[in-house]
Amino acid sequence: MKLPAIAAMLIAAGVWAAGPLQAATITGCLKGPNPEGVYDLTHSKQKGEIEVGGNSGLAEHVGHTVQLTGEWVKSGADIGEKEAAGHEEANERHFKVSSIKHLAAGCK
Repeated sequence: MKLPAIAAMLIAAGVWAAGPLQAATITGCLKGPNPEGVYDLTHSKQKGEIEVGGNSGLAEHVGHTVQLTGEWVKSGADIGEKEAAGHEEANERHFKVSSIKHLAAGCK
């Protein structure tokens, strides 16, 4: 199976690891919620932010370094993003969170 280009970039940056059944793990600093109602994950080795959502526990970890497990999804709607129909940005990345692991109380 060939990985999407974004997945290959995230693996190379050390922010993503694939496991069985397409489960993925990403690590970074959690911010938010943003105006669209989802959270942003940033990582010092990765340009831009990844929009994450789909887990009510995210609110407890804002401003913390976390490890998120879940799956990449195609649409912001899949993670609860409240964006006007047809206004999705081409470069947005969306990650639906199934579990959260707290790594540190702050972000570097």
